[in-house]
Amino acid sequence: MRKLLAIISALALASGLMVSSAAVADTANVGKVKITVLGTNARGVDNLSNRNSEYVWMKNVTADSVNVFGWKLTDAAGNETKFTDDNLPSLEATATTLVLPSGHSILVYSGQGTDTTPDNNVHTIYRNGKHYLNNSSGETVRVVDADGTTIDKIVYDAYGINPTP
Repeated sequence: MRKLLAIISALALASGLMVSSAAVADTANVGKVKITVLGTNARGVDNLSNRNSEYVWMKNVTADSVNVFGWKLTDAAGNETKFTDDNLPSLEATATTLVLPSGHSILVYSGQGTDTTPDNNVHTIYRNGKHYLNNSSGETVRVVDADGTTIDKIVYDAYGINPTP
């Protein structure tokens, strides 16, 4: 009986170690890109004409470039905007890199427009109504790296009141 308990304990311990080691996140990118501004509820009835009032602005706050290849912006409902060389055409890109220079920002709008870098090193992505990132009843918005690690997040309640990191 003791041998059986020892075997069960050893298996449980080994299983626990495997689960916890798989759950270890790579935190090397955490804090490198920060959500700096959030536009939450567009005035009036929700439609494409007012959706550019709903946006997420994030910035590379480090002194170095950051590889955002495979990164995405997600919300609580599972909607996501993946950062690619298609929607960030002005960033330096290779098969495995998408370089966001120091001080540059990515601005994701829910409304209509053309993905571009207009000025001041702000790279814009337009969702064109495919989904709305910012819910007026409250939301959790995350910047997630290619490994699935949350780099930054913001949580807010109705109409953007009481935002918390």
